[in-house]
Amino acid sequence: MSAIDYSFAVKELSSLSGAFFVKPYLVDAGVYRLKFNSKTMGNVNVLIELPNRLNFTKYVDESNESDGLVKFLRESLENARVKSIKQLNEDRVVCFCFEKKEEFNLVFELFGKGNALLCDSEMKILRVITKAEYSARTLKRGEVYALPPQEKQSPFTVKEIPAPEKEGKIVSWLAKNVNLSPFYLEEAVTRAGYSLDATTTEADFSKIAREIKKMVSEAKPFVYYNEGKPVAFSFCELKKLSFEKKEFSSFSEALDEYYFNAEKTISKTRGVEKTLGQINQQKTLLQEFESQADELNQAGNWVYENSEFVEKLFKEITSRQAKGLKNKEIEEELNQLLQKKGLSLKFKDYKTIILEK
Repeated sequence: MSAIDYSFAVKELSSLSGAFFVKPYLVDAGVYRLKFNSKTMGNVNVLIELPNRLNFTKYVDESNESDGLVKFLRESLENARVKSIKQLNEDRVVCFCFEKKEEFNLVFELFGKGNALLCDSEMKILRVITKAEYSARTLKRGEVYALPPQEKQSPFTVKEIPAPEKEGKIVSWLAKNVNLSPFYLEEAVTRAGYSLDATTTEADFSKIAREIKKMVSEAKPFVYYNEGKPVAFSFCELKKLSFEKKEFSSFSEALDEYYFNAEKTISKTRGVEKTLGQINQQKTLLQEFESQADELNQAGNWVYENSEFVEKLFKEITSRQAKGLKNKEIEEELNQLLQKKGLSLKFKDYKTIILEK
């Protein structure tokens, strides 16, 4: 699921406001089922498979297994009332807000390897599945939860998409500017009347922006099939696909149909799903990487030509890490020195460093 898919899934989940949290279950590693009781819907279940999906489900796997998070949730949240369910920052982050004696926020990060955190009313982290440290945020007990940076335009409000200075593939450029997955950006480009191989010099980006907003406003869930097997799901009808299709009354039903049957027909191993949608996304990303090849080559040449400086810089970093300094402290110290060379340094994560001119 992409960020916009979670927008529509969460819109359906918001009907749980006022329901009571019955119990959490560990279905498999990284797969959780949350059971709720609602006055209007009765007993309902939400399935969270990190980092792939989150939706209402009719498929219930009984399990007596548990992990640290499940045990903590049972101690803290059983019989708590659902205050709200929200997507945060229009990203692949979903927050369940509960009220009991105190307020708690259960956050699911549905990107990378996936993560789950329980926070208090002030978003201070009480429990986290996977501790992590990034340049802009730290995920560990006692820290205040911070969202990943998001600078792209929302597909719900996109107005103007700037034209690039250099020629390249349309979808690759859109992916840098609009918070929409390549799978859906391809659909917008197709609807605007352009080939997926067309370059940015041929594109009317205002027309593509209108098509993106139209896709969102006309949302209705579909699953696409090849020889009776589900190969893709979508929050809207896709003109780029000519496969057999079926419309569903809710997005959660479409997701249930896709994931339950895709796991049976495509792979017996959970998480290995080589569907058409994912293949198209990978193909588009490959095009984007290819368009960046010149920039990467120039960067590689710079590193080679300045190898002594780079080696010295890494020694400075490792020596500070050995002293126990945090990434942010290292950045502040070294950037004072690097400014003289017109450079800046930042940590992407603990082991990945970005050096910019």
